[in-house]
Amino acid sequence: MPRSLLTAGQFLCLTILACLLSSCATPGTSGNQYREPIKAEPVGNEAVVRLPFSDTWDLLIGQLAKSFFVINNVEKVSRIINVSFSTDKPEEYIDCGTTERTFQYANESQTHTDPVAGSSSFKVAGKWGEYDHLPLIGYVDRKTSLEGRINVYVPPKCVFRPIPATDSDGNPATILRVLGIGGRLPSA
Repeated sequence: MPRSLLTAGQFLCLTILACLLSSCATPGTSGNQYREPIKAEPVGNEAVVRLPFSDTWDLLIGQLAKSFFVINNVEKVSRIINVSFSTDKPEEYIDCGTTERTFQYANESQTHTDPVAGSSSFKVAGKWGEYDHLPLIGYVDRKTSLEGRINVYVPPKCVFRPIPATDSDGNPATILRVLGIGGRLPSA
């Protein structure tokens, strides 16, 4: 008769030891702490340009064509320009705060601080199993983007203010109001 490698008693001891060790395996931990954005100063949405309407229009079209904006529609007669934009790095344009993520499992420990608006990669830990005692490790890869459309209205004269507009020297000026761009227009 062939001889067994383990006796019944040895097999029972190894089974009990394996159960004890697996029940002692501690799941990892992960956390997330959000920090609100720093309050920014209000961004202006108008620029004073000391040029005639036609020159202002040409300057604006030229600057928009060189920027990351895509010109969708230009109607000089109605004085409206429709532009759109998109970026895979929205954190360069908007501030949604930051998040600090922590991860701990066995001998591995990680801490990441990332802008909420930006893309990020990190690990998370959890637990699973019938008794919620087995470790679970996940890898998260967040990809963010930002896109939008803007209508730019260029008035032929100062139509947005009831008082005459002047530049810093007191000379009459044209007010150029651009809603949504945040004042990123060239000034002559």
